[in-house]
Amino acid sequence: MTTKKAGLYIHIPFCEKRCFYCDFFSTTDKNFIDNYVRELVNEIKSIVNKNPDYTLTTIYIGGGTPSLLSVKSLGEIAESVYGDFHCEIKEFTIEVNPNSAQNLRFYKDFGINRISLGVQSLNDDILKKIGRLHDAKTAINALDAAANLYENVSADIILGIDENQDVISDAKKMLPYVKHLSAYMLKVEDGTPLQKRLQQRLTSVATEDAVVNQYEKFYKFCMEYGIYRYETSNFARPGFEGKHNSSYWDMSDYFGIGAGAHSFVNGRRYYNKPDLKSYLEGAHSGNGEEITEREYSFSDTIEEFIMLSLRTEKGINISEFYKRFNKDFVAEYGEKLKKTARYVISENGFVRIRPEFMLVQNGIISELL
Repeated sequence: MTTKKAGLYIHIPFCEKRCFYCDFFSTTDKNFIDNYVRELVNEIKSIVNKNPDYTLTTIYIGGGTPSLLSVKSLGEIAESVYGDFHCEIKEFTIEVNPNSAQNLRFYKDFGINRISLGVQSLNDDILKKIGRLHDAKTAINALDAAANLYENVSADIILGIDENQDVISDAKKMLPYVKHLSAYMLKVEDGTPLQKRLQQRLTSVATEDAVVNQYEKFYKFCMEYGIYRYETSNFARPGFEGKHNSSYWDMSDYFGIGAGAHSFVNGRRYYNKPDLKSYLEGAHSGNGEEITEREYSFSDTIEEFIMLSLRTEKGINISEFYKRFNKDFVAEYGEKLKKTARYVISENGFVRIRPEFMLVQNGIISELL
C-alpha cells in the first residue's frame, strides 16, 4: 500500500557547450551518455527498493541539456521510471535547448506533457554575450514547434545581462507560445567564464538598480497579460503553475537522481557528488553514497518552511504550519509580524510579503526569523 507522494528530478549533465554564466554541474564530453543512462537506471532501481512506499506525482528532467539525449536513451529512462516506481504522474517536464529541439514530437510517447525552453533572450547580441549556441530565430522556431505539440510550454528569460536589455520586447515575442515564464536574475558565479570576463573588463552586466527595474517592468507586463506571479521568479497563466517546482517551495518530498542531483526526503537534504567518474562507478544515493546536506531538524525545517513559503505569492499557510509543526504561527511570531507589518500582509489564513516588496524578501525573512 503506497501512501507517500514524491517528485523525481533527473539530472542530465551533458552540454554541447557551457554557457558563460553557468555553474551547474555539466560536461561537454558526450562519450559517456550511454553509460550514464545505464547508471541512472541502476540508481532508480536502488532508490525504489529502499523507498517502496512512494508514489511519483511529478517528473522533471533538467540539466545540462536533456534534449541532447537520443530518443532511445530517453525511452530507457522513462521505461525504468514507469517500470520501477508507482506512478500517478500529473506533470512530466523536460528542459529543451532551442538548438536541440528536433525530437519534441517524440517526447509525448514517454508521457512528457510540459516543455521548458531555455530561451534566455531574443536578442542575438545578448545571446552571444552569454555564450548561448542559438540565435533568436532558432528560439522562436523552437517555441512555435513546442506550442504546436504541447499545451503546457514554459520559457526561461535571464534579466540583468545587459544594462539596456529590452525584457518587455522578449516577453511579448514569447507570449503567443507559452503558458509559463521563468525570469531569473543573472548571478555572476565564482569561477565561471563570465566572472573571468568581467574581471578582465572584457564585458559588463547590468547594475543592481537596472536589474530591479527590468524585473519590475517584467512583473507589470506579465500581470497586464494575465500571467501571474506565483513565486519570485515564476509566472503562469492560472492552472499552469509548475507543479514539480512548487514541490520545492512547499517542502514536499522529492528524489534527485544523477550526478550532482539534490534530494529532500523525510526532512533530510542530501545530494549526489557532482562528479561524473564517481557516479558512473556507482557512488550515489541508490548505493547510500550520497552527501548529507542536513539531517532532519525540527527548528531548521520550521525556518525553511517559512523562508520557502514567503518566496511564493500565497505565502505561509497558517493551518498547514499548525498541521506540520503543532504550533500557532501567529502566536509564535506575533511580535515579529508587528515589526514587519509594513512589508507583510496577514489575511485569509495566510501570511505573505506584500507584492511590491518581493525583491527585498531576504531582509524581511531574516527580520521574521
